[in-house]
Formats: sequence, structure tokens, C-alpha cells
Amino acid sequence: MQLNHGVIFPYIASRIAPGVRPPYMVVIHGSGIEFIIKKNEVYRRYAKIGLESAAMIIAVSQYIKDLIITIFGEEFATKIKIVPAGVDLSSFNPTGYRKKSLQKFKRSVNKKILFNGHWFSQNAQGEMLEHINGSRELNMTIKRIHQGYDDRRPDLDLPKKLASLSVNDKIILFVGKLIVSKGVHLSIAAMPLVTGGTGRKIKLIVVGFGEQREALELLINAIASADLKSIHSIAKIIDDKLSGQTYLRSFFYRLQTSGMLKSYMKEAVDLRQNIIFTGLLGHGETRYLEQLADIQLVMSLLPEAFGLVVLEGAACGAIPIISNHSGLKDLADVIEAESHLNKGFISVNLNQERIVFDLGAKISRIIALPQAERLALGKRIAKVPLKKYSWKKTADNFIDLYWNHKKAA
Repeated sequence: MQLNHGVIFPYIASRIAPGVRPPYMVVIHGSGIEFIIKKNEVYRRYAKIGLESAAMIIAVSQYIKDLIITIFGEEFATKIKIVPAGVDLSSFNPTGYRKKSLQKFKRSVNKKILFNGHWFSQNAQGEMLEHINGSRELNMTIKRIHQGYDDRRPDLDLPKKLASLSVNDKIILFVGKLIVSKGVHLSIAAMPLVTGGTGRKIKLIVVGFGEQREALELLINAIASADLKSIHSIAKIIDDKLSGQTYLRSFFYRLQTSGMLKSYMKEAVDLRQNIIFTGLLGHGETRYLEQLADIQLVMSLLPEAFGLVVLEGAACGAIPIISNHSGLKDLADVIEAESHLNKGFISVNLNQERIVFDLGAKISRIIALPQAERLALGKRIAKVPLKKYSWKKTADNFIDLYWNHKKAA
């Protein structure tokens, strides 16, 4: 019997009488152990009882295995096997035909919006900036606007925003929830560092929904308008969502004190045109977008168990740039080794003083690669999911564990 998450089903299974209880394995995912078991003593006790009676514990990464041992003790180490998640390679795969991928993406978006689109008015943002007095009032206004529409839909005006998107554009992609812990604000702040001096059209496409949508768009408007007062108000709201975080404020403080602010703001004039929010899209749409992407960003600020979205993009040939911690570090190490890249080529350390500058430099380095070299690198990276992280590979790993356990029983 296979059970997902450390609570509460493993505990329930452990209460079945030994004579009738089938052997069970528990698959530990990131959210359950990070945000429930790790933080709550009651759930920790239930989880430990459930895991003690388990025949096997499956961790999705080395990071999760280490975390299980840290929380519950070394005696659990021999029970733990690592089986990474897999990618649907029939949906996520590379293509040499960017024009065809762009056409398919736009058609799939039009179809999605026909049945699921919502109207998100960006005109309200300018009015918000004109009438705020400090971050508290701004925060309340952001919440009020966010509660006024269903954010789990694509933007109704997305086809219009995508009209100028070209196969010749350099595309940087984020796919995920728009919450502070995913680090989208760092990617936005890094964009003027990337566009400076390249002479190319570089687009950041942000796919997803979440409570930070309005704050992120306000941040873009404030930066593009060189409105320092609004930048600091919005940066405080975003930073304060995670205790002890000062990433944005540290970045803008350093720009000011280093004399770089003027040149940064000059490069940020077209920021509104260079960042596209799509609203929520599904795999039916994002797979084509990931085929178009030159770079996919996964800059999470909190621990991640694995990072499946990294592999979905990589399978399409998008070069990942990811945070150097937790399960994401495990993944970066494998991708760099298998793709013959120097250690640290695709990862960024969570240094509050340096992270936005380092992210801008990593993006710029990849964007500056000659097209043939970038495509060749994308093809090498796309082989990693094919070799190690396919659905078939994951299924085979589980089948082997089942059979080996049955033979040993």
C-alpha cells in the first residue's frame, strides 16, 4: 500500500492490527514535512508513529531524506529510498521550430480565454500610486483589488499583450505561484540589469496566480517611473511577507549608495513593455511557452523538496537558473554534472546583498551566448530529464522497490 505525505494516513494505517495490516510505504513530499510536520509537535508525533510502522519511506530528493533524518533520527535512515518525481515527456519536449511553438501557444491561449478568461484592470494601478500614503495604506489597497476578481484564470487581454511577442525575442520565463517565497520580485528587479546594452528584445513572461500579483505590477510601474518613494513602499510590503527578508530594500539601497541608480533607472524605462503577466495557464499552454523560453527562472527563497517545474522547462530546452538550496540545489548539481557545466553555472546563492546583481549577471551571461551555442546547451540540458527524470524512470524505480520488498519479505 502506498501513502502520500507523512500525516495523517500513515498514522491511520499504523493503527490497523498487525495481522491484517498490509505492508505500506510512505512518500514524503515537501509541503507536508516543511510546513506541517516540521512546525507542529502534535503532527510530528503522529508522523513518527506512522513512519515507524512503514515498510519503506520514499523521499523525492536527498534534501528530503536528510530532513526526515534530522527531524526523526538516524534510525529511520535505512528505511529511506530516494525516488525523484518524473516529467511527462510526451508533453514537455524540445522543438527546433520556435515559430510553430509560438503559433501553438497563441492558439491555445485564445482557446483557454474563450472559456476561462478574466479581466484584470491595470488602469487601477496608476490611481493606486497617486493616492497612497505609506506602505500600510498601499497594502490595504492591494488586498482590496486582489479580492475583487478571480485570479485563477488567464488574463482576458493576454492575446493583445502577446501580439508583439516574436520568435526573435529572448524569452525569460517564470511559471509558478505569485507569492513572495517564489522570488518573482527578484527577477523583476534584475531585468534592467539584463536589458542594459544588449540591444535585443528581452521579455520576462510571468505565468501564474497569487496574492502578490498587484504588488509585483506596482513594483514594475514604480521602477519604470523612477518613483523611489513608491519603490521603497512596495519593497517594504514585499520584503515583510517573509520574516527577516530585505532582498529588495538591500538591492535598491546598494544601487543608491554605489552610484548605479541613475543608469539602472535609464534601462528600466521600458520595463512595463518587457514584462508580461499571463494569469493562470495550464500545461496545455505552458508546454509551448517552455519550448520558446531561453531561460526559466526558479528563484525560490524558501526550501523546495524537488523542483519539478525546473525539469519541465529543461525537458523543453529552456536553461534553468535556480536558487542554490534545498532540493533545488540537488537538481542543479545533477543538471550541471550531466550537461558538463561548471558548478554554479545555473544556481544563485541567497545572499541578501548580492542576489539580484548575481541573478542579473547569470541571465546576461546566457542571453549573450551565440544562438547556436545556446541551442546546443539547451539540447544537452534536455537530455537530463530524458535520462533520469521521465515518468517511465520514476515508475520503474517504484516497481523495483515493490518487487525487491516482496522478495525480501
